[in-house]
Amino acid sequence: MLGMRRVVRPTEAFTSSSAEQNRKVQTPAKLLRKLLLPLLLFVAFFAWGQTIDAETEQWVINYGLSKGIPASVTRQLMIEESDRIPTAVSKLTIEGYSSRGLFQLYDRPSNIEWLLDTYWHRKYSFDIYDPRDNAEVALTYLAALHRRFGTWYLALCYYNHGDVKTIPDETDAYALRIINAR
Repeated sequence: MLGMRRVVRPTEAFTSSSAEQNRKVQTPAKLLRKLLLPLLLFVAFFAWGQTIDAETEQWVINYGLSKGIPASVTRQLMIEESDRIPTAVSKLTIEGYSSRGLFQLYDRPSNIEWLLDTYWHRKYSFDIYDPRDNAEVALTYLAALHRRFGTWYLALCYYNHGDVKTIPDETDAYALRIINAR
């Protein structure tokens, strides 16, 4: 036995050396995945749920003013709907839809298509999570509701509930909080 040499088959030699090389040498793609993916997840985790910056908030308030909406109504509506978080998503409805973005636009396809057809006049695509896009549609819609109903109270009730004939206590309190905010 001492004088015998082990014969290594070519496939074994290839497999073992390949496995050793994979352990020792990392390809650029593997390194990128190993280092970049955790970093992206970290950034995404902390960026998701961040409130809008002061410049964007001022732009939104000015846009509301340009549509005839008092600054206090625009500001409080942002707080009520999303707490100023442009990536906010509400709980799913029974039908499986939710409201999204700064002003919580209902994402049911027929609803969002109608809103965009009626209140979105840009040539570029709409991003529900872009605070400016979301604000343009929501505030233009709210201004139209105010023209239709004549009061901020009824406009806000309709914005929140979709009806003004039967206003639940929750919707009444919502509208009054927004109107009475300073």
